[in-house]
Amino acid sequence: MQGQVTGLFELRGNTSARQNMVLGILGVSLWLFLWWLFSALEILPRQIAPGPLAVLGVIPDMHFHDKLVRNVMFSLEMNLLATFIAIVISVPLGLVLGLLPFFRGMSTPFFVGLRFLPLPVATILFMAWLGVGYTMKTAFLTVAIAVYLVPTVIQRVDEVRQVYVDTVRTLGANEWQLVRYVYLPDVFSRVWDDIVILVGLSWTYISFIELINKGEGGIGALIYAAQRTTSIEKYYALLLIIMLVAFIQTALFKLIGRIAFPYKRIGG
Repeated sequence: MQGQVTGLFELRGNTSARQNMVLGILGVSLWLFLWWLFSALEILPRQIAPGPLAVLGVIPDMHFHDKLVRNVMFSLEMNLLATFIAIVISVPLGLVLGLLPFFRGMSTPFFVGLRFLPLPVATILFMAWLGVGYTMKTAFLTVAIAVYLVPTVIQRVDEVRQVYVDTVRTLGANEWQLVRYVYLPDVFSRVWDDIVILVGLSWTYISFIELINKGEGGIGALIYAAQRTTSIEKYYALLLIIMLVAFIQTALFKLIGRIAFPYKRIGG
């Protein structure tokens, strides 16, 4: 028991799944307690920072009057669709750019520039090309993810161990077999961890892009409505809902990764 507690404070120490769960519950409980304490002591005015009970209390009202579930599902569907399209585009493109120096050299300045481009500023271009509806919003989110995912795939190509490449070549594999049996599975298994992180980027942009044509709905549109009506409790509640949905989504993506790439747990 003492060794388990001591291990929690070791540099880069390992924790079990049970320990992670307990620590997570303690962490959330601590933040909720501090939130309640600050509210009870009125360290900040309640018009700025309402208490957790007041925030949670408006969720039933949003469910019945603001179509909360429908709007959350609308945003989640857009998030998942944009993520899927970005993966389908970014992984093959990143492999080609990462494996062939000719294309990598030509594309590097382009992607470096894109990563510094403030995408919200470019929204007008998406609107001009695709209108202001669901298609435009999904395309915007797809680009927002792909801009970061393609360079990540290229980097993961560089991280493939040369011993794997040499071993397969020794067995007589051709270039296509090398890509199929070495680069693709190794890169994709590593990139999946990056995808789990980048999915959160989509939620960041969702709250912005759904301000356009708000009648379509979405959690971003609800946030805008809460701001317009100065309903600070609803505003905080929506932020908590985004965090909860993102947490569940991240956990499911990690589970998919463990199922799809079991060899990573063995030391792959």
